Amino acid sequence: MKRYDKTLKEYLKLHSRHRLSSQQRMHIILQMLKSMRESHQIGIAHRDLSSVNYMIDSKGMDDLPELYLIDFGKAVFYDAEVAKKWWVDSDDGHELYEDDVKPNSREELAIWCKNLPYCMARPDHGYRFYRSIQTLPRTNRDHELLPYLIDPAAEDIYSLGNIVWKTFLDIEPWPGIFDTDLKLLRETVGKDANIDAILEKSMPGPMSIQFLKMFLRAKAEDRKSADEILRWIESPGVQEELMQEWSG
Repeated sequence: MKRYDKTLKEYLKLHSRHRLSSQQRMHIILQMLKSMRESHQIGIAHRDLSSVNYMIDSKGMDDLPELYLIDFGKAVFYDAEVAKKWWVDSDDGHELYEDDVKPNSREELAIWCKNLPYCMARPDHGYRFYRSIQTLPRTNRDHELLPYLIDPAAEDIYSLGNIVWKTFLDIEPWPGIFDTDLKLLRETVGKDANIDAILEKSMPGPMSIQFLKMFLRAKAEDRKSADEILRWIESPGVQEELMQEWSG
């Protein structure tokens, strides 16, 4: 089994205080988007994106690091035919993840597939800064099944936007808010106007704001796909403008 140098979290911490060039940051972000596009194109939503679920291989301080997406333990198939093909009857009375929701019988699978690409879920208590209003818990004891279906691919996009934010700005997203303050965090990410106000104050320029708005929308249907975001960022001049903002 291949061993990687370090997690993205460790890599960013090692290169904190703006030791990474804008080219290195852009290279990492492009690989994030490409890995997400690839996953979504084959009908897999990761559902647990964070800076510890990306691994980095780097030869030196100045090289362009290679990034790998790992840990698909919470992933779901959101294409019905693929889900049926790979479903395994594993009703063994326990789950790998406490709040995991999955079909445990062929009858449940039939209902599950009928709802795809939307799926049932519980509030997600891991890496709260990276969770949208759809899956962000209301309290520390909030573990009940959500009363609505979620779009797992759109949840990935929202999570990825926060990791992108951390990568190019070298700070945690949602400055001034603690991830333990669920009330304030939910108020902030629950409306686009509140999200936009934070972005206006925090971003180094208008292109960075436009970039993050593609990921960070309160409603799942308003978020762009990984493919749409990639096509935008690969348009002539976009990367250069973004990197100029990130260089300050």
